[in-house]
Amino acid sequence: MTTFRAVVFEHHQKQDGTYNVKIRVTHNGCKRYIATNHYVRKDQMTRGLKIKDARVVSLLEETIAQMRLEVSKLGIVADSMSVQELVDIISENVKKGDYFTLNFVKYWREKIKGMKKGTAQVYMTALNAVLRFTKGKEIDISVITSQWLREFVQFIDREPAPGGRAKTGGRARSLYPACIRHIYNLAREEFNDESKDYFPLQYNPFTRFSVPKTPRSKEKALSVSVIQRIIDYKIDRDNCGVRRGEFYPEELARDMFLLSFGLIGMNAADIYEMRKVRNGIVDYERKKTRDRRDDRARMKVRVEPEIRKLLEKYRNHENDVLELVFADHYSDPTSMANTINIGLARIADAIGVERFTFYAARHSWATIAYNVARIDKWLIHSAINHTDKTMSITDIYIAKDYSLFWDANKKVLSLFRWDSIL
Repeated sequence: MTTFRAVVFEHHQKQDGTYNVKIRVTHNGCKRYIATNHYVRKDQMTRGLKIKDARVVSLLEETIAQMRLEVSKLGIVADSMSVQELVDIISENVKKGDYFTLNFVKYWREKIKGMKKGTAQVYMTALNAVLRFTKGKEIDISVITSQWLREFVQFIDREPAPGGRAKTGGRARSLYPACIRHIYNLAREEFNDESKDYFPLQYNPFTRFSVPKTPRSKEKALSVSVIQRIIDYKIDRDNCGVRRGEFYPEELARDMFLLSFGLIGMNAADIYEMRKVRNGIVDYERKKTRDRRDDRARMKVRVEPEIRKLLEKYRNHENDVLELVFADHYSDPTSMANTINIGLARIADAIGVERFTFYAARHSWATIAYNVARIDKWLIHSAINHTDKTMSITDIYIAKDYSLFWDANKKVLSLFRWDSIL
């Protein structure tokens, strides 16, 4: 492993009182020094001769980034070189300017422009975390090393949650490095050119850094008794918060949570853009995964009597086809989901349970179906529209029988009393 560090020696003071900054190269346990064209005064350093001038530090970081890049170009060959051989190559190439640079932050922003809205939001959030780590400084792609990635994950672990709230999970430590890896690989694919034997991004920090695994989700399923309390929850229209169009947050939250539960865990985005409800069947393609699956994640759910009234309540009666009216009240599914979760938090407080989110409806349906209704796990897996890599070949030969899902859903819904639904 080769490391670089900017250093200043007390006995190297020039007649004009300045000190030449050198880069210490450590390779295979040996050290050499490369002189730079950077000079500093005593007032630009601490008593321990550590450079504190931000502008000089930034310039030195760029120089070191160039040197790291030269080592990465050599690949595994560098491991067998002596430190002097390595220093000679670095000095010569950096001197003649034979190096590749890429503003990683700007490149990231350009790639976000071509992403779908939901994906773009995720990558923008991850980029903002990177900028917090670099204290707002845009970095060259050569700065991204395995050690830098490890330090970034440590930063994510230490960083307090927004608004001083306690952290509720470790998803970011997995998600953000995965975003970095994707953008980094896009750059390697774009700029490395095998036909021209040109590999400016030969180095890949992810060969020595593993993206942390996604933590197991916190238990989100609600019990039968808690869901029954949600069904029975009475909306106080005189004291239930700010109105949104025709909807109160608590009323919308209760109804949409139960609608999702009654439609086998249908996501908020799919409820928001619900269009085809013919002959009592909701026919849709799951937005979250339809672009990643050959079957477009198509799903058909029969509307059971228990939740038919909820669909009618939010129906756009101007159309013959049953279509919900949420697009007239919310700019996108996210804004609707945010309002729902605000209402669910109030409901949770009112009925005296731990707060939960809209997604708990999906987890609850699957858990209750298995633990209480005793439905086969494979059937549940298919009913909530998940894919199984081990069964992907078999699925090609099996026509999907949606009626099996409908029977399972009817069995789950029969566990509750629905007479309190208006």
